[in-house]
Amino acid sequence: MDWHAFINPFLSEEDDEHFTFDYESNDHCQALVQLGQNAFKKIDLDGVARWDELLQHPIFGNTTVSPLQSGFIVLLLPRPKPVLDGKETLYYKNLSNLPIAEETWARIRESFPLHKAICKTLENGAKSSSTYLHIQGDSKCYDMYTASMGSAVDDKTNLAISSTHFTETKLTVAKHNI
Repeated sequence: MDWHAFINPFLSEEDDEHFTFDYESNDHCQALVQLGQNAFKKIDLDGVARWDELLQHPIFGNTTVSPLQSGFIVLLLPRPKPVLDGKETLYYKNLSNLPIAEETWARIRESFPLHKAICKTLENGAKSSSTYLHIQGDSKCYDMYTASMGSAVDDKTNLAISSTHFTETKLTVAKHNI
């Protein structure tokens, strides 16, 4: 996919139409974090207070302009619970059905500078795809990756990931739907 320089590559409010929210899940969201010289930690995002704790971290002050330190932050969003239809058959929600509130998604979208190609990637369904974008500007240089792996067998084994790597500070932020 060609990405023209004049198009804003980051997810924005207009892209929210590609997602649906508030699905129940058997698991809660998690964040994997390692910043600077700090030890790696896993944060269970099992309530609003935990989301606040993560998203109020100084690293999210203005990451699209100047990330504060090296490391990585990976946000893991679990698959929503399967649903039962009248025939007792389970159907799994697709990867654009998120187990979080729309308000939480808005905060994630504003904090995690992710490539909007994830919307197209999720629409591909069972197909596997990937995109890459390198942006070199006066004050910033970053690489954006988006990928999905479809499953021809069932929707239980597909996944999608979007990440942005800031070359100068070596910070990577990512969102992974599993």
